[in-house]
Amino acid sequence: MTAELPSYISAATDGQYFMQMSSRNDPDWRHEVISIIRNPEGVGIDPTPMLEGLSVELLQESVALVTRRGAEDLLKLIVSGSLLRGPNAQRIESNHILGRSVQEVLDLIGPGADYFTNHGHAEDGDDARFLVSGFHYNSMATTLYDICLIAVTSDRILVAWRFEDA
Repeated sequence: MTAELPSYISAATDGQYFMQMSSRNDPDWRHEVISIIRNPEGVGIDPTPMLEGLSVELLQESVALVTRRGAEDLLKLIVSGSLLRGPNAQRIESNHILGRSVQEVLDLIGPGADYFTNHGHAEDGDDARFLVSGFHYNSMATTLYDICLIAVTSDRILVAWRFEDA
């Protein structure tokens, strides 16, 4: 079952990202991500063509844990940033509607969520900064740039992915 996302998130799509929140049906969240990508029901772009090579093994190798605060920044970047030009951190931070919507999305996932990303700054642990212009990442898509946030609890999963080409 797919959960409804806040209206700002649903309406803000720029054709560069995909987002879906669903109930968990598989004990392994990686299989759940593959299922969501292959049968998308979320908002935004169809992720299937960009992630045709996505596998459980690639997910396992390419993502790292981040904090809730890091997940908030990643979701802001996915919804309203630019991977090519770099995020406009000041604009993102000053957009209170975006901030509230991101909080609402992560609150819908529920407490105790684990957050994963392919953004390279996740390697910095609690000190990771995601709203920066220079970064590296572990690409999983056919596009030039892709950044994901995957949030997992025992009963829900959120898959958010931004795709950009030069």
